[in-house]
Parts: sequence; C-alpha cells; structure tokens
Amino acid sequence: MMVLHKQQAFTCFFTNNNLYKSFKADFYVDCTVKAPVVFNIRKESYDGAVLMTLTLNPGQTLENIIVDVSGTTKIYIESNIKINQGPIKKIVIGEPQFYNGELAEVIK
Repeated sequence: MMVLHKQQAFTCFFTNNNLYKSFKADFYVDCTVKAPVVFNIRKESYDGAVLMTLTLNPGQTLENIIVDVSGTTKIYIESNIKINQGPIKKIVIGEPQFYNGELAEVIK
C-alpha cells in the first residue's frame, strides 16, 4: 500500500550574475504554521549546493541574515512545507540586497 503525503513547496530566486559577494535579507513566516519551517539558500539551482540553512519557528522573523554568494549567478531559496506544518499564509523575504564590501546601515 502506498501512502501519499501532501506537501507544499516554496521557491524563489535572485539573480547575482557573479557581480556581488554578499546577500542580505530578513526572513519571516506567519504564526499560522504549526511547526518550524526550514529554508535552504542554494547556489545556482533549486537542488544546488546549500549555502545556508535557516529554521524559522511560527511567527518568527530572522533579521539581517548575510550569506556569502561569491561566484554565483543565482541563488535559490527553497522550502518543502510538510503536512504537519499546516497551511502557511505568508512567507516574507524582506529587503533583499546584494552588495560588495561593507553594507551601510542607513542610506542617507
């Protein structure tokens, strides 16, 4: 007997074109989720090498996440959302930025 498990997937990508060394963003998952959600930031493709893994609890925001993206043309952010996590109404990747050197905290 085969048991099928329903699953949602989340994927987005940002194009770097090998121009920048760092990527910075804030990550948020809404409080309706019932279990922690794991996001992988991957190099070049949906199943590429993992540059960083983030785990967010329901309603949690992780701010100022910085990833070394040297030598990448694209980065993919993906998550497989499992049935026990319930529906997720909102995922936010806020203020995404590519940069080289130091990132100014305040732009005047």
